[in-house]
Formats: sequence, C-alpha cells, structure tokens
Amino acid sequence: MFSRPEYSALGMTSVASEYETKKPLFVKHGHIVTLIEAKEAAMVVIAHDVDLIELVIFLPVLCRKMGISYVIVKGKALLGTVIHQKTAAVVALQEVKSEGQREIATSVSNPNNYEEQRRQRGGGLCGHKSTQKLRKRAKTAGQNANTASID
Repeated sequence: MFSRPEYSALGMTSVASEYETKKPLFVKHGHIVTLIEAKEAAMVVIAHDVDLIELVIFLPVLCRKMGISYVIVKGKALLGTVIHQKTAAVVALQEVKSEGQREIATSVSNPNNYEEQRRQRGGGLCGHKSTQKLRKRAKTAGQNANTASID
C-alpha cells in the first residue's frame, strides 16, 4: 500500500478522491427543537400517534413562531421507516434537493395561510339556554327581548 503522498508522486489517485464528495442530504431526528430554534430545519414532520403527546404538543406552535413549515402525518411507524428505525415521533428535513423543493412548496402550505381561520372564534351563535337567559335579562332590564346581545 502506498501512502497519500506516494499516490500523488506516482500520478495515481485514490478511489475516494476519484468521486466528487458532496455533502449528503440528511433527515434529522433527536435534536429537532434545536434545529427549529436555529431556523435550520426546512420542514418538520410530526406523527399523530405519539404516546406522550406532551412531548410534541409544543412543536406546531414553535414552528409557527419561527416560520417553519410543518405537517402532521398518520403513524409514527411511517416516520420510523424514513430514518430506518421502528418508530419516530418527529423528523426534520434540513436540506431538500431542488426537485423536492417544488413538491414541498405545493404539497405543504405556508404556516401563515390558515392563520386567520385558526384565530377566528365561533360564529356568535348561542344555544337555546343562553338565548333564553339573554332574553330574560333583557326583559328585566326593560329592553326589547328579541334584540338582546351578549355582553
């Protein structure tokens, strides 16, 4: 066996240097929160059937706060197949190929798209009991019972 300087002196190249080495693409698991806080994750994938839901309940809020797309998928076993383990609760995609960028952009919506719908509360409709209480209050206050509103 020759050492590296002897390879170059003889005009030979090693097998490893023949192939251009590029940084491989990774799917991260284990330090997801750190990647989200540093805004290094491109997308976060969360399983819906985690045993202790307290472990992942804060992740959608954190992703929304940091502006990172997230998706909730069915089954932690499905996520486990991505990282070659039995199960996984959360997986983060740090870098995505250019072909996959377009697909992610179309399949996963921006987290701010549904912000207004998420913040909208109810429709202002009362149930039967609440309506009767309001009418009774309006009647005792001397107002028109049909136009009573919630205070």
